[in-house]
Amino acid sequence: MSESSLTVDAVVSRLTVDRSSPVPLYFQVAQELQRLIDTEALPAGTRLTNEIEFADRLGVSRPTMRRAIQYLVDRGL
Repeated sequence: MSESSLTVDAVVSRLTVDRSSPVPLYFQVAQELQRLIDTEALPAGTRLTNEIEFADRLGVSRPTMRRAIQYLVDRGL
């Protein structure tokens, strides 16, 4: 993998969401991304692919993905 970007497949394969959970999908995605960052499986500052493709591959809406990413940005990740 390049030093500044991971493929969508590599990131999405590590993410899970539970549609039956009362936890909002955006928060589940944000928590999973934060877990990957905290464990350095996804280095901080890594540039991800566009949110449309990312959302599509994960099976969530673009606004859900945007909200998850914004949640992390607001927390300085």
